[in-house]
Amino acid sequence: LTLVKAVEGDDSIRLVLAGSGPEEPTIRRYLRDKQIGNVELVGFVEGQRRARLMRGASFFVIPSECYENCPLLILEAFASGKPVVAASIGGIPELVRAGFNGLLFQPGSSSRLAERIRYLVSNPQEVTRMGRNARKTAEELYSPGVHYQKLMRIYEEVTVIHRRKMARKTKPSLLPRMETRP
Repeated sequence: LTLVKAVEGDDSIRLVLAGSGPEEPTIRRYLRDKQIGNVELVGFVEGQRRARLMRGASFFVIPSECYENCPLLILEAFASGKPVVAASIGGIPELVRAGFNGLLFQPGSSSRLAERIRYLVSNPQEVTRMGRNARKTAEELYSPGVHYQKLMRIYEEVTVIHRRKMARKTKPSLLPRMETRP
């Protein structure tokens, strides 16, 4: 509802809400009761329809109000060259660098979210610039090749540590053994 309330009454903004979950009936009822016409709730989408929606978006909004570590949708938006407007909660601020590849807002604040959305709608050149930076972020930090290199470095470090521990355990003592007799 934070996102719906952020665009409510602003017919210059067209919002497409994709996905489903326990809040869906509440959102549908709110849209119907308030007769909000600039929001389309499409439910769960996948495949070609999902790809078309993603390509057609100017930017993505992630209005999370619960702690998330690394939302896949942010990485997908970046890979698509789309900036993200996201709640500053959990691990999200580590992904979205405000003013570089997106914008952040206080979780649950529909007024702050509305400001960020209106800013991007009014400044398409910023959407383009942040979109390029988003794509650059995906390529430099989250591409399969980069991920593979990071993972291999971790395996190498763990292997070195393991070998050192094993060498210490099997190293013969340099002190002579003293036998004790009763």
